[in-house]
Amino acid sequence: MPATATAPRNNNEPLTISGSLPKGMSDSSGELHSQTIGSRDRFYGDSRSVASFFSGLNTPVVLETTSVVEGGIGDILHTTMTRINNLLMRQDGWNGYDVPAPNWRAIALASEWIVWMYLAAADAQYSWADPNVTSGADGEVVFEWWHGSRKLTIYVSPETVEYVQVWGPDVNTQMEDGEAESFSACQALWSWLMVSE
Repeated sequence: MPATATAPRNNNEPLTISGSLPKGMSDSSGELHSQTIGSRDRFYGDSRSVASFFSGLNTPVVLETTSVVEGGIGDILHTTMTRINNLLMRQDGWNGYDVPAPNWRAIALASEWIVWMYLAAADAQYSWADPNVTSGADGEVVFEWWHGSRKLTIYVSPETVEYVQVWGPDVNTQMEDGEAESFSACQALWSWLMVSE
């Protein structure tokens, strides 16, 4: 039985899924995608390799993350994408406490954002590491990476993507937070995480 998912008219209503998750993009998935994801131009504007790749083309290019995953990096991000998609199956109280199910709009944005982060890491010529993937107490998607004493946590809500960097126990001098909504911000975060200590 194929899964059915329809974008609710009210943002506060949950996304209802029944059956298994099919591959491909249905009309409702396309609507969900177009409602959730913003302009690629703003995000990829700082990328040297993406800009140089497309600079010789005479036609405008829309960078569609789904086709990027299917066309080249799907194997690399397969485990992470599976973990993100599995968040759709969580219900209210999934951790045994009074927490909401992960927000479907946050899940959709997280699926796009993780590809952006991978491309930012590749553009900066760093190797990739799969993140821990879970959901938070407010329905957001949470990615976590550790490298040595450094920890990077990303919180993806339906409207924003924010980070917390940790490199020690002192919250005043060894932690920093901010937004991770541009290509250059993703590159800077990945470079910070992967730098040798």
